[in-house]
Amino acid sequence: MEVIENTLDADVETFLQRPLFCFLATTDEGAPRVSPLWFRWEDGAV
Repeated sequence: MEVIENTLDADVETFLQRPLFCFLATTDEGAPRVSPLWFRWEDGAV
């Protein structure tokens, strides 16, 4: 997997077409919870 160092120079459409994931941080009853999320960008939609 190629890592993009500077996303400010990347085209948004090209960036979103990559197989990406993120981490969503929330709290549940005052305790932290972190969940990995994956998404697929196809035909201009998630």
